[in-house]
Amino acid sequence: GNNCEFIIPDYTMLAVASDNCDTDLTLTQNPAIGTELFGSGTEQLIEITATDDAGNATTCSFLITLDDVIAPSITCPADLTVQVDTNCEFVIPSYEGDLIVVENCNDPLVVQTPAMGTVVGPGTYTITFDVTDEDGNASTCNFELTVEDDLAPVITCPGDIVEQLVEECTHTLLDY
Repeated sequence: GNNCEFIIPDYTMLAVASDNCDTDLTLTQNPAIGTELFGSGTEQLIEITATDDAGNATTCSFLITLDDVIAPSITCPADLTVQVDTNCEFVIPSYEGDLIVVENCNDPLVVQTPAMGTVVGPGTYTITFDVTDEDGNASTCNFELTVEDDLAPVITCPGDIVEQLVEECTHTLLDY
């Protein structure tokens, strides 16, 4: 799904705080641990406050930026066999609807090679899909497309022919 979710962890353990009197400072974090953030590129300011027993407090802050580093998952259709048309051609359609694509953050760009509309003849072709999300994470899959000619040839014979025999009662048959 397109959840692109990040749960803010406990960053207080990364902070180093000290006090002249209190050796057991209270550290708090804003936003709170467990807060959900969504979307690659999202920035969030994290503030950590150290408070001593006297109520004195100091806050430090840092910025976190969400970065999608997960490539889309892609599953291609099974190998496929198709037939040429009467012109001994097959026009490659879009097979994008037969893909299974899972992306965690956004709608990825899907590129099919050879492209939809490419005209091919009998043979075996590799159909490749490159899927890239908005953060540049990419995956590839492919399947084999076998194009066959299952149309029988068309033949037209000449009409009946009467041939004349020569003197020796033989005839030379012409190559039609």
